[in-house]
Amino acid sequence: MPPSIERDLAVDSSYSRDESAGPNLSPSPVVELECKELWEKFDSIGTEMILTKAGRRMFPCFRVRLRNLNPSAQYSLYLDVVPVDDRRYRYAYHSSTWLVAGKADPLPVTPRVYMQPESPSTGSQWMKQIVCFDKVKLTNNEMDTNGHVSQCMQLREMWK
Repeated sequence: MPPSIERDLAVDSSYSRDESAGPNLSPSPVVELECKELWEKFDSIGTEMILTKAGRRMFPCFRVRLRNLNPSAQYSLYLDVVPVDDRRYRYAYHSSTWLVAGKADPLPVTPRVYMQPESPSTGSQWMKQIVCFDKVKLTNNEMDTNGHVSQCMQLREMWK
């Protein structure tokens, strides 16, 4: 099977801290994945998602809970999907396993990230609710002319 899902969520807090605050800086922001058990179950059985030109909503929905944000600071949240390697895979039905089938296609020149529609919002707003990325669509369409740029994230297909 291809490498497992990266379970650590990256947080770039470089713009969220007031450097003049001195040694009393608050702890780093924390991002917790909601429904983690469901994500782990999908990962353990090797579930894959078929990408289409029109785009498909991600299932399970990506939901997170945020902590340790500056309540009065403004934050914009983005979702970025990064490949774990540069390989293409094929499924071997006789052995029920994924096999490396060569080098993958290059990544798009302009990476697409998805901005959470409520961005920007204050830290207090983000911390009092579960942040849901339920509107994002995943696509394999390199020439997205349907106006989905704000909703679709172009991903590289794992197999052909």
